[in-house]
Amino acid sequence: MVKSGIVVVPRGSQLTAKFSSTNCDQPQEQTRPCEVQFETAEPIGIPWTKIQEITGRSPDTLNNVLQAGPEAKRGSGAAVALSAKDIDKILKAMQSLLKKADAKREVTAGMILAKAGVTVCDKTLRKAFHDRKIKFYKLKEKPLLEPEDITERLVWATVHSRRSQADWVTKPHAVIDNKSWQLITNEKARGWVARRAVRGAYQQKGSPPKPHVVKPKGTPTKTKFPSVQVTAAVIKGKVRMWRYVKGTWTGAEAAAMYKELRKVLKKAYPNHKGKWSIIEDNDPTGYKSRVGFAAKKEARMLVDSLPKRSPDLNVLDYSLWKKIDTRMREQERSFRKTKKESKDEFLQRLRKTAMGLPSAEVKKAMGSMRRRCKSIMKERGGLFNE
Repeated sequence: MVKSGIVVVPRGSQLTAKFSSTNCDQPQEQTRPCEVQFETAEPIGIPWTKIQEITGRSPDTLNNVLQAGPEAKRGSGAAVALSAKDIDKILKAMQSLLKKADAKREVTAGMILAKAGVTVCDKTLRKAFHDRKIKFYKLKEKPLLEPEDITERLVWATVHSRRSQADWVTKPHAVIDNKSWQLITNEKARGWVARRAVRGAYQQKGSPPKPHVVKPKGTPTKTKFPSVQVTAAVIKGKVRMWRYVKGTWTGAEAAAMYKELRKVLKKAYPNHKGKWSIIEDNDPTGYKSRVGFAAKKEARMLVDSLPKRSPDLNVLDYSLWKKIDTRMREQERSFRKTKKESKDEFLQRLRKTAMGLPSAEVKKAMGSMRRRCKSIMKERGGLFNE
């Protein structure tokens, strides 16, 4: 430390200096930071003004460094600024590694820096990512598209992209889909599905899991929570058909459904004289079965089939199923713990909830198809942020 103009330098202490021709024999243009290390066996006395001249540091800084001693952890100081060229290297390395990993393994910050050939601390990298709104997210669960799926999606979106938001409400005449719905009729079942829907809870780091802050793992067995299959149709901005499948979903069941759908369409469009246009997916068991095709032909229905693996283009899949489920769970929060519904009571409540969705919400969800088509075109048939 500083004493009467003399600095006592302990063995192993390190100081950093910038050399130039004024304080060193190095060439004038060299300004590379260098470390001056004192490795004497015993402390020696050096005028502190000499060390200040060599290092370019203030007396307070010298005092702090020398008092701390050689074992002290050196501060990181100000974060090293990344150049635009470094950032470009890092982003290219990140994309290259992510594509190579193909979601089969995690890509770490260290791997990205090594690939880019850039040497900075993790803090600097995190700041650079933060400034560009890049962070480590959980992988989104999406259908894995085949190359032919991507091509089909692009063609479909391009053909339908010119429809306005208002057009999507009445064109096509109906959008149909099937869903398997769990029968949640008692408190145990209601508690299970409610816990599964909770995202998380505030907890102290490292605290053991308590029963009130954990969610059940996996899916319930059919014996505990049986399910029923339903076919729904969105017509003219409302869920106007809600049909429970009797037994197993087959071509015959699909044919019976199309007959009912035709009746509902006639009621919604009493003055319609031509053929009916419907959107459906590629279900091979019912929609695309031989009996199903015959029933649609008899009902004078023109089918606009969605591309394969494209739930993001069916309004029931990307919006309405979730809205119905949310409303069912909201209703159940006010139930007594001892309340138990029969199967028929649950199915009646489910139907009422689905067909009671506000028209404004349904129309808004349908209207988003224009944006979705544009997004698929932008991604050249690939997936997009919904």
